[in-house]
Amino acid sequence: MIKLIKNLYFFITLVIRLYNLVPMPLYHNIERIKAYRRIFFYVNFEGIEGDYLEFGVYEGSSMITAYYSNKASSKIDNLVMTKNNLKDRKFIGFDSFEEGFKYFDKKDAHINWPEGHLKSDYTKTMKRLNRISKHHFKLVPGFVENTLPEIKSNDYKIDNYKIEKIAVMLIDMDLFSPGLTALNFAKEFLNEGSIIIIDNYFNFKANPSKGEMGALNEFSKTNNIELVDFGNYGVTGKIFIVSKI
Repeated sequence: MIKLIKNLYFFITLVIRLYNLVPMPLYHNIERIKAYRRIFFYVNFEGIEGDYLEFGVYEGSSMITAYYSNKASSKIDNLVMTKNNLKDRKFIGFDSFEEGFKYFDKKDAHINWPEGHLKSDYTKTMKRLNRISKHHFKLVPGFVENTLPEIKSNDYKIDNYKIEKIAVMLIDMDLFSPGLTALNFAKEFLNEGSIIIIDNYFNFKANPSKGEMGALNEFSKTNNIELVDFGNYGVTGKIFIVSKI
């Protein structure tokens, strides 16, 4: 019996060591994949119309996750769902790509997110998405503080495609300024039942006036929007359902 217990201790210690070899970004992203499966089942089950908008694309993994999670609801989950004939969703991403971070508000400064950090390649990301589908993905390069006003002045059209409703949106730009800019842009396209995903909700030491938490707090308070907690994922991810707008 003592020998068995000692062997169990060895395996428990081994599991602990192996688990802690997993890089935290990988752990976070695996949890996000699981969350997206739940999110898109929900919006398809409830018949929430609209596109998926992602603010903070990096290399496109979350957009691919959204695409396949949405697809699963019609191909796999239809055993428990009534066909609702939802309009085909577009997956639209916004990112500064080669520019990385830029502080438009001095309170966005963070030791682990310096200006120029987290750069990615627009061309490579677009090619990666086009290998999945040539018809569903659109990317808008540039800082949202610059690009979103331009899209608004163009009647909310991107390559002749007009945004009309948002079913799911992801805020993954880490900072207050771009987060609030994106939320304000999306406001008129959100409906009851729309999902808002905040990828870095608890950063900036969970200061309610900073980071993505601060952006969401100001946005919901200013616009009298009511949100319902739909769970957490990964390290700092949080999901909300728009219950009143």
